[in-house]
Amino acid sequence: MFVEELEPGVTVELVIKRTDKLPLHLNTTVKENNIEAKIRHFCLLEPCFEGEALINPNGFSADVELNYLPPYEEGKNCRVQSWAHVNLKYLTDIKSYIVLTNNMSKEVNRRIAYRVELGLPAVVRVGENQKTYECTVHDVSIQGVSVTMQELDYNPVGMSMSVVFFEEATGTNFRIFSVCVRMQNVGRNLWRYGCQFTKAPPELAAYVYRKQREEMAKRSGNEKKTLT
Repeated sequence: MFVEELEPGVTVELVIKRTDKLPLHLNTTVKENNIEAKIRHFCLLEPCFEGEALINPNGFSADVELNYLPPYEEGKNCRVQSWAHVNLKYLTDIKSYIVLTNNMSKEVNRRIAYRVELGLPAVVRVGENQKTYECTVHDVSIQGVSVTMQELDYNPVGMSMSVVFFEEATGTNFRIFSVCVRMQNVGRNLWRYGCQFTKAPPELAAYVYRKQREEMAKRSGNEKKTLT
């Protein structure tokens, strides 16, 4: 599909890959096309902010990717419609991003690493020698972790995050070292912070694979029954 086929109001992800910093993963929405232009293949997006500061792509050189997850793919393998190497600009007159690309999207699988949804209470430390916060581990994979908590009063993207949580069912205590790579508002003054591992305990992979087998057994109806 071409970018102009994206419906107004749908959520998309911008991945801004700068050479000197970690990639920015920004979630935003498609706006109504209210401008006249001779170009055909473009769409308008709501701008993104760090705190109150606009993230202005006009000010730096970067490789930008646009991703869209169709509603029918949510909860499945996440076959994402992706546009690579798009041209991203900020239009000051209409306060919007504009994405331009003559290429059609390519379908890619963005969920290569299986994610285990946990919903377990945890404690996260942001930055070096910073205070700790109570949070909930939303999900974990062999590559990263996401936590849900109240909004921080600063932007932690690019900062280290160490997450500690305990799974009572197995008596396993995990301490995971990571770097925050994205943040997303999930409502009710709660934010989800996605992190990539810098150091994960060796037993984490075995834990994720075991959880994967349990989930697959549930879906297939082969879950072990407990005798009463």
